[in-house]
Amino acid sequence: KATDYTDRSTCILFGDGAGAALLEWTEDGTLLGSYTATSGASGHHLYRSSLSADIDGHPIQTTGKIVQDGREVYKWAVTQVPKGITALLENNG
Repeated sequence: KATDYTDRSTCILFGDGAGAALLEWTEDGTLLGSYTATSGASGHHLYRSSLSADIDGHPIQTTGKIVQDGREVYKWAVTQVPKGITALLENNG
């Protein structure tokens, strides 16, 4: 209901999602580490809204569907994944 399948810049990349989890049992039950990243300043590149006409001065579509600038979201994601992997490896030996 939230995805506009006629909007190829949104539906193709949104279906891929970005998430990963690697869990392994430990005797003491601890989680070694986690990493998350977000960029509120880039909110106008990916949103679902019918409540406002703009995000931080950037005009937005108010369709009630998910709207995405697929190229910008992709560029952000491919820079963050290597940073996240590096941070996890460095922080957890």
